[in-house]
Amino acid sequence: CSPSSLAYDTAGGLDLGVATAKVAALCGVTLPSISGTKYTGLTGSCGGHTGSYHFHGGFECFEDASGTHSPKVGVAGSYNVYGRFEDQDSGKYPLLDACGAHFGYTPESPSTSVYHYHIQRDAPFTIGCHGPSSSLTYGGLVTVAECRTLYSKCSESPDSLTFGGSTYTYMRDCPCFDADGLNYGTPTELYAIGNYSSTPSSWVKSYDVSDWKCRAPHGGCIPTIAEILAAGTTSTTSFAAVTKVSLIAMLATAALAVLA
Repeated sequence: CSPSSLAYDTAGGLDLGVATAKVAALCGVTLPSISGTKYTGLTGSCGGHTGSYHFHGGFECFEDASGTHSPKVGVAGSYNVYGRFEDQDSGKYPLLDACGAHFGYTPESPSTSVYHYHIQRDAPFTIGCHGPSSSLTYGGLVTVAECRTLYSKCSESPDSLTFGGSTYTYMRDCPCFDADGLNYGTPTELYAIGNYSSTPSSWVKSYDVSDWKCRAPHGGCIPTIAEILAAGTTSTTSFAAVTKVSLIAMLATAALAVLA
């Protein structure tokens, strides 16, 4: 990026998606992108970066090529964190509350429904807050409004961010996003809340992967490696080899630190 100051944001408080979209627009580059075996983005292809290696989202390197519920990738408080899929073989993503979690069966709890988090392709990408709710109005699911009461920054005045020829309203340091991908104003409640049912058999907890759409108005969601490759002209074979061998080896130590 030239000059590099174009990419600076001294105020901070941006989620990974809006930060990526902003830097890409201001610097005139495509992020993330793949060229041969080189992945370019604010994080690596697995969603993490150095400075004591840690993750911001993605976690695609920890996903199996097939299976039902995604594997466990970490722990947040007293609850497990899993990858993107509710059922990978059936092509299902989970419907999640404002914290990024829901109740359901997991590989570690196959017969008892438990509260657990999932990685998301939309902000907040990992954990928006620590649930479940003490209120049983929605069976313990956390609403966007309730999430925002947990962060003082969520009640402050939003900023205006201008990049890519458009201006977006955005609340810095507020990780509570509604169904429209907004973290300010009167929230449009998430589908997990709207689909809640006190009758377990009627409670819709997932949706087709093909129905997923990026909620963020600026388009700042995490594309899969397959989507990045499909959008470019790079060699899929060379990068696939790195993903399956080199990246897995590189992340082995980091995985031990993340997994409980």
